[in-house]
This record gives sequence, C-alpha cells and structure tokens, in this order.
Amino acid sequence: MSTEQLHELTASQMKQALMANKVTSEQLVLACLTQIEINNPKLNAVFQVQKEEAIEQARLADKALKSGKAVGALHGIPFTIKDLFETKDVVTTAGSVMFKDYSPVEDATIVKRLKAAGAILIGKTNTPELALSDECNSPVYGRTNNPYDLTRTPGGSSGGAAAAIAARMIPFDLGSDIGGSVRLPAHFCGICALKPTHGRIPTTGHIPSYGDAFSQFNHVGPMARSVDDLELLLSVLNGPDWKDPLAHDVPLLSSKEVNVSGLRIGYYTDDNLVKVPAPFKAAVNKAVEALKQVGCSTSHQLPEQVQFGGEILVEHFLYDGSKHLRDFVNANKPELMGEELKAWLSLGTDATVEDAQRANSRLAELRNGMIKVFEHADVLIAPVAPVVAFKHGAADGTADSSMMQAYNLNGWPVASIPVALSEEGMPIGIQIIGRPWKDEEVLAVARTIERSLGEFPAPVIS
Repeated sequence: MSTEQLHELTASQMKQALMANKVTSEQLVLACLTQIEINNPKLNAVFQVQKEEAIEQARLADKALKSGKAVGALHGIPFTIKDLFETKDVVTTAGSVMFKDYSPVEDATIVKRLKAAGAILIGKTNTPELALSDECNSPVYGRTNNPYDLTRTPGGSSGGAAAAIAARMIPFDLGSDIGGSVRLPAHFCGICALKPTHGRIPTTGHIPSYGDAFSQFNHVGPMARSVDDLELLLSVLNGPDWKDPLAHDVPLLSSKEVNVSGLRIGYYTDDNLVKVPAPFKAAVNKAVEALKQVGCSTSHQLPEQVQFGGEILVEHFLYDGSKHLRDFVNANKPELMGEELKAWLSLGTDATVEDAQRANSRLAELRNGMIKVFEHADVLIAPVAPVVAFKHGAADGTADSSMMQAYNLNGWPVASIPVALSEEGMPIGIQIIGRPWKDEEVLAVARTIERSLGEFPAPVIS
C-alpha cells in the first residue's frame, strides 16, 4: 500500500504493518493529519489538533521500535478522543462554552490507558453540549456533518468520533453511551462500535460525572471500522482503575476461543413500540442468515420489556440524573450554558420520592423480565434504530433511540456493525446483544457477520 493510502488502514492493520517494519508511525500520523486537512472542513468533526506534538510522539515511537524496546498494544497508532473525556494540557470543552478554556491537569483513565499502550493523540472530536442530543451540534464548535451525506447528522452524542472514523481521518476513537451514543452514530456513519458490559471500562474523567444511581447507565466504548479493532481496544481499556466504584475486575476472554456455531441466536425486528421499515428488517435477516450458514440455531426472541427502556431511562433522569446535572452546571458557569442544556435542566425539578420508587421498581421489573430471554438464546440480533441518519434538525428522540436504551438499563454488552446501504445510500446497522460479561461472544458473532458481508462501502465526501 502506498503512503497515500495509509489512512485506509484499520488500527489492527496499522499495528501489523508497524510490527513488520512496512510503515512508520510518523507516516501513519502524517496520513491521518492529511485526511483531517482534506475532509474536516467539510465535516467539522475534529478539533484541538495536536499536529507538532503528534509528529514528535510518532518519531519517538519509531525510535523505540527500531531499538527493540518493548512496546504496547497500540504502539505508534494515532487516535482522536471524544471531547467529553479529559485530556492533560489539551482543551476539553464537553461541547459547552462553560469549558471552552478548560485544560485538564490529568488524563481520563481511558486516555491514560491508550497512551500507556503507545497510541498517539491527534485531536478531540465534536459532541453536543454535555452529550445531551441525538445530533452533534456543539455551541463551541458548531455542527458536524455525516460523511455519507453532508446535509445529514452523524448522530449524537459521539457524532464527531463516528464521522472522523468513517471519513478515514482516524482509525479509532472512544465514545460514551448512556442511551445509544456510541451505537446510533456508528449506525448513522457505517462504522463499528461496542458498548461493553457496564463496569468493564471506567468512566473516570468523563464530563459530566453523574454520580449516584444514574452513573450505572453510562458506558464507555470503542468505535472503529472493524470488529478486530473493537476487541483490540477493549483489551487495552478493560479493568477497574479503583476510582470508578462501578468498574469491576472481571476477566476478559478472547473472542477467538468462542465456538460461534454452538451459539443460540435470537432475533427480532420490531419492539412493539416503533414501526421498523423493511430495509432495517432485511438487515437483521441478512445477519441471521450469515449465522445460519456457520451452523448457528436461530429463533425469533423479543425481550418483552425492551419497549419500555426509553421511558424508564427518562424516569431515572427526571428523579436522579437531572439533579446531578443541575448541581454540576451550577458548580461551573451556568450563565454560559446553551439553550438546549437549559431545557434539559428544567426537567425533573418536581420529582418526588414516589417517582424514584416507581422508577426503581420498573427498572427491576425490566431487568428481571429481559434476562429471561437468555433461557432461549445466547446472543440477540436487532435493529439499532428504525431510521437512517436524518437531515440536520429533524431528530425524533423516541423513534431514534428507543431500540437501544433498554440495554443501557440492564448493562448488557452490545455491538453495532454496518450491514447495508439504504436506497438513499445511507448506512444501516444492526445491534448484537449478549449476556452480561460475555463480551467475547458479542465480538465473535459480530466478526462472523462482518466477514460474511465483506468490507463496508466507504463514503464519497463531496
């Protein structure tokens, strides 16, 4: 591959090429920086570009490799990070004017782990203010566009990350997902993403930190263009930091050891709440057929409680999340918050103890009901959402996110991978949902589907 094509490599391919001395880290960093210069003016996805710093780090990485020093799993590979995660000495805005000049003195745990593994930070990616939108429109940096159609959104809240990866400006990024924020942008932009089992990856250094009960729904997850990359990143990020009290020390197994043909695959295309168009059902059926071909048993399985996920998540935000969000904003610069954030903060001010009790009771009911599906299946296949990326300003939160939110409530691992293009040429993805702490099964099934379908078409940015 010529140096002009290095930006096309996935993180796993970059690693292989580096270890085989076929490419240098400096070449990879320069290739990504060039793509940012070419595509970012059209997409508005990447900011705080660390050009000189990244090139210097790449040169040091190349010297270390030549000298035979031990290197990490991501040695010399460039990355960007969603602008909700603190980055030492690099402005971290969380999409809000309140933090437009905030330069953290310490990296978020996940950023520390990426750097410790040898990855090189190139810049930050756009996010809506405090991640509270299905779109990606920041009061600080403006609106991010979808690489497949510039008149459409890349989704929220990890939309800048998804757009940058899809446009080959960077091989990977990390997002956060409290109601679909890694899976929806991945679906909208034709890339892969993983919401791991809750507790696998610490959220320390995420802005905002909700605290208390609402934190149990927030997940950090990798975003990339291949399932191999998702697993590579998860292996680096997994494990407690002894700062996040909800992060657990649970062994991470390899997906390569999973016998996919021995898995029972459940699937559904409707959740009894929103109407799912035929192309989205066809995407699920296409994936199920690929699994049948390798010997999996399949059956229709719909967790009965999945349709209530959205409203239960809202109930928890109203009695708990909104209070912590108000406290967080008021402790900073509330006079600088945007109008959309003001609307969010107006919610839940009259929540009662009875509201909290009802929300917790419904959460327990959902979890108890949904776990029963695993009596009949090991992995589930379902749509991510019933829509492709919509035009800017046309979000409908209920329709867009309802099929994802139940899995934030129960903390199950979920991958999103692209399967097809719509008639308009927009990506359509699917969710692959697994049992708690069985992330390796999710990744194994996702890889099987990915390989059966071949490489997903790249966007033509014009």
